[in-house]
Amino acid sequence: LMTGLGVSSTVIIVLALVMLVIGIPLILLSSIFEFIFYQSLIDKDVKIRENFSRHFWKGMRYFGFQLIYAIAVLGILAAAVAAVMASNALLVVALLISLPVIFVMGIFASLTHDFILLKMMEEDKSLIQAWRSFWPTLKSEWKQVTVYLIVKFFIGIVVGISAAIVVIIATVIMVIPIIIFAVLFAMISEVLVLLPVLLGLIAWFVVILYISVPFRVYIYYFIVLVYHDLTA
Repeated sequence: LMTGLGVSSTVIIVLALVMLVIGIPLILLSSIFEFIFYQSLIDKDVKIRENFSRHFWKGMRYFGFQLIYAIAVLGILAAAVAAVMASNALLVVALLISLPVIFVMGIFASLTHDFILLKMMEEDKSLIQAWRSFWPTLKSEWKQVTVYLIVKFFIGIVVGISAAIVVIIATVIMVIPIIIFAVLFAMISEVLVLLPVLLGLIAWFVVILYISVPFRVYIYYFIVLVYHDLTA
């Protein structure tokens, strides 16, 4: 039993390290590409290399924010779990404290992504400076911002369902030929089965990215319109 627990712990640690090694660079790149996406949408012109160097340090700051945010959320969840494990009677207390805090933090993270990144681009400010600059607008237009968050939530649901339907249809269409080729290759050698599966996964990933772009553009265009309306 102890040996089994040791192996399980090792596997978990290895998987966690792999996720960190792969996940952190991906989060870093996505942080920079958030600015590239916004800039391309505003300029109506995609210039990846130019905008990458232009917004690199802004992306690094946003990356730092995301790491701190993730650590804070995990810390709150860990504290809640520890409290519950110490005593089941603390379950309600843990939920009453942790859920509202995480909810407020989620709104803060959403506003940072939606408006503060645009503020950083527009005024060439750091993330903290951009928040200071946007804070008076948030206090004076809090009702409009609240309506925006509610509308965006429902738009996100509709867009998410629509995107999911398209993704499912595309997946079904792509899975059929992958299975056929996998069976044919299996007749030759079991090792060759990996070839159509790997190529199919790569093709599926590219297709999903291609499908997701129009939905993402719609959401981001809505964000840009609201931001310019708030800061006009």
